[in-house]
Amino acid sequence: GESFNFKIDSNYVGSQIDSLRIGNTGITATYLIKSQIKHNRVFGIASSGTADITGVELSTACSQTSIENNRVYDINQTNSVGYASEGIRVASGNSNRIINNLVYDIKGFGDNATVGSNISGISLEGGDFHEVYYNTINMYGSSTTATAAIVNAIWIGSTAVNGLKIKNNIFNNKFDNSAEAGQKYYAFHGVANTDFPSFDLNNNAYLVSPSSNKHFVGRVGTVEYVSLNDFKVITQAVNQFN
Repeated sequence: GESFNFKIDSNYVGSQIDSLRIGNTGITATYLIKSQIKHNRVFGIASSGTADITGVELSTACSQTSIENNRVYDINQTNSVGYASEGIRVASGNSNRIINNLVYDIKGFGDNATVGSNISGISLEGGDFHEVYYNTINMYGSSTTATAAIVNAIWIGSTAVNGLKIKNNIFNNKFDNSAEAGQKYYAFHGVANTDFPSFDLNNNAYLVSPSSNKHFVGRVGTVEYVSLNDFKVITQAVNQFN
């Protein structure tokens, strides 16, 4: 059943000792209403299995729940077939809040041929009216994969995700794998027909480097945006900078 006003607070979840690493999800929540996941350190999640992995996840029917002031890092999906590796994921529910989290060192093989099998700092895949404020997402490093993976600081994974408020965040993507020309890196990535008219995108930093034919401020559907100005036109974002 549903749980109201539940708190997951000030925990260390994970390990950097290989034999003790978590193999799927650090914190996963279902049916939480008006609850809080805050002040946790979630790290050391690694898997070579046939499933996506996530640091913190709001799974089934979580609403008005906040993921706040957490540090999420060292997450790596190593299966060469290509599965998602994500820092924070919201799969469903409404009016959830992602506030003031630090997410970094998210790696994996990924798969650019399968929607959602990406490497992402924040992944919003279901529900409406979520709020994403004051987060710092730092995607960096490289991998040995030959897979043409996609790496996103933030990923909007469904046209059914509406009414988002995304403000005052830093979306930084310096991930680079020079061995694989097909990999692509985005600060912001949304599926085709993402409902931007219902969004409020304001005062975010979209940072990508180095300058290359693999790094883009954003992507919507199959269209990539090198220029912040072009990205602002399609997303109707205001006060953005890079």
